[in-house]
Amino acid sequence: MEQDFDAIYTGRAQTVNVPSVNPSEIIKKKREAQQKDTDLKSKSDVVKQRKSLEIKKKSARIRDFTNTVAEISPLIDVSASNCSSDEDFKESLLTYYCLQQKIKQHVFENMGITAYTPEIKSSGFNLGYNVSRLISSGALNNFEQEKINLIIDMITELNKSSNVVRELYEQNVITSDTLVNIKCSIFPYAIKIESILDQMGFYGDKKLIHVKWFHNMSLTLAKDIAFNWDKYSGFREREVLFENMLKYCCEISMDTWLEQILESLDSDFIHITETNLIDHLPKFRAATRKYTMGYEAHQKYNFDWLESEFSSYVYALLSDKKITHFNNKQNGIYIGKLVKLVDETLEKSWITWSEEMIEMIQNMSLQDRKDWFQGEGSKPMKTIGIKEDLISFIDEDIHNHLEIFTDQSELEQRSKTRLAILWGMSNAICKKKSS
Repeated sequence: MEQDFDAIYTGRAQTVNVPSVNPSEIIKKKREAQQKDTDLKSKSDVVKQRKSLEIKKKSARIRDFTNTVAEISPLIDVSASNCSSDEDFKESLLTYYCLQQKIKQHVFENMGITAYTPEIKSSGFNLGYNVSRLISSGALNNFEQEKINLIIDMITELNKSSNVVRELYEQNVITSDTLVNIKCSIFPYAIKIESILDQMGFYGDKKLIHVKWFHNMSLTLAKDIAFNWDKYSGFREREVLFENMLKYCCEISMDTWLEQILESLDSDFIHITETNLIDHLPKFRAATRKYTMGYEAHQKYNFDWLESEFSSYVYALLSDKKITHFNNKQNGIYIGKLVKLVDETLEKSWITWSEEMIEMIQNMSLQDRKDWFQGEGSKPMKTIGIKEDLISFIDEDIHNHLEIFTDQSELEQRSKTRLAILWGMSNAICKKKSS
């Protein structure tokens, strides 16, 4: 409809077109606009979600990368220190890494670990790091499947029979992930204990006793922390605290065990060399002066020759007896104990062989004695029998003369005292930071 408003009100004629209104068309356009806004918002949300997912994936890759680098850092260090070129470094690191992965994978498979939750992945990284440490220290030079399986079986049986594990079950603190963490945490230390005792000459049940103590002590310390940190804490809080503290409790138990092992040797630290070793064999030296056996007057094979001969011989034998897991000070104490035992063995053997030779000469007729002195008797007594006695003692009997501790109650108290000191220090630091 057209009306001339100007003509009506102003007297000037002008035609105005008034559009017709369609309500359904307005509603349709409004809905289209709303839908467009919704679509734009949805697209924006999808883009945000994709970006968020990409960020999470990237963060996970970065986290896995940094964890892997940390896990193999001992292998990187030992390869870098022993290689002079980039190619040698790459080859060495690859060899070590393949061994580490083979051991780690074998442990997981034989422990029945298949699901990889974040907790289990964390336990896996800790296991890998400790295996790397064992490899870099020379404790695991190859894939010793029999030894690894022995330790796995040992830990599995200890978990089944452990009173601590049973108590944690009753308190709803242990889950399947927790058991995996226990196995992964205990395994490298059990390997270390077994290896130390094996190098000392111990075997069988004697090894099991010490691994069993370590297993029980580490779990006991972690349980004490989990239950005594806060008496109002819930099951989940205790489980998390137990899992996070177990690896540190293993360190405490291991340090205490090593300390007690070295104390039980009852030996001072000594630094032996090929030339000074004879000075640490006073009993043997005294025995050679009591039974000179031709060395006191011979022009070539005199006492100086004899002492130099045995000093070099014993040094070579003891150089192979250092414990791969011990540092220089610890090995100095251990070798000091072996030197004492070697001194006593050489003294006894020298006296025995000397007395047998003297008896043999005394039982000779005058003519036989004269002929003997002109032939074999013109030289000092041979030392081959004494050296064979020493090798037999070191290879077969020396562990019977190493009296390592048996009082586990004292060892348990030491571990708890060490934990209490560290716990007190950490609390003091936390309070200082919060004040």
